[in-house]
Amino acid sequence: MQLGVEPLIFPGGERPTSPQEFARACFRWWNFALGLLHDGKVSAFLRGCGMANLADWLQQSQGDASPDTVLDALLRRLEPGLPPPAVEPSVQHISLGVVTPGLQTAVPLLLLSRGGLAQVAVTSSLPWLQFYPEHLLIRPGEQEQVQLCASPDYASHGQIRGSLQLQVYDAQARLVSTQKVQVSAEVGAGTRARPGRVDMLWLLMILTSALVVLMLLWTLRPPGWSLLSVICVGLTAGGIAGWVLNGAGDLSLLLMHTLLGALGAIAGGLIVPLFILKRALPLLSAGQMAGALLGAVLAPLLVHLFFES
Repeated sequence: MQLGVEPLIFPGGERPTSPQEFARACFRWWNFALGLLHDGKVSAFLRGCGMANLADWLQQSQGDASPDTVLDALLRRLEPGLPPPAVEPSVQHISLGVVTPGLQTAVPLLLLSRGGLAQVAVTSSLPWLQFYPEHLLIRPGEQEQVQLCASPDYASHGQIRGSLQLQVYDAQARLVSTQKVQVSAEVGAGTRARPGRVDMLWLLMILTSALVVLMLLWTLRPPGWSLLSVICVGLTAGGIAGWVLNGAGDLSLLLMHTLLGALGAIAGGLIVPLFILKRALPLLSAGQMAGALLGAVLAPLLVHLFFES
């Protein structure tokens, strides 16, 4: 190093005097080296070592690529023996446990750097397993987190196994290695939680409200009160069926089953008798209410079984 050049002191107390020592110190203290690069001290060090051509190249490259990429390329020119990119996942197998169709389960995965600057692309063999972010840049000695989000569809059920594929590239986008992390999940089995006090109160409120509405309809008998009574029975039975099948946690599923119950009640209490008996049942007869109740329960149940099959 030429006289008059300011020596570089790294956090560990190192004072490199040769390009090779400088490269190894920058590799160990990557973020500190990025600051030196930004301040122009790296260029000054190179010129002090008689490497003016490399210092000119560095200044030209800083506007064309990211600081991490430029620093990696520089260090590998100074010291070709630096470790190549290497990434190690924190676990080799991820168990998502029991996951529910239509709901999202999030699990973190840590990726640790065991070598040089690495670019990582993440892919999955399971179409319903998403991850954020899909591409990562991991600096030497650091770690990054990938968030896995499992949201299985209704066609998935039982024990499912798959894998995450981690493709590791160097700073020049050349593939260095490929790793796999095994993923397993139980879909569909035991997805409904044990009903709590809030769920039971919610169910009791539905039954009470339905009873009050039916009593008002039968007492006041407004226009179309028979149809309204059938719909009320359908909404109630459909809501209960949805609660039994899926629990009260997913409001969208609950609403879907409730509406299916209303449609099933109309079909079972009003429409189907016209085709089977060739006549409408008497208003609010026992047969009409039985048909409405049967249709309200069967409609959400059949849809549920169809998606689970």
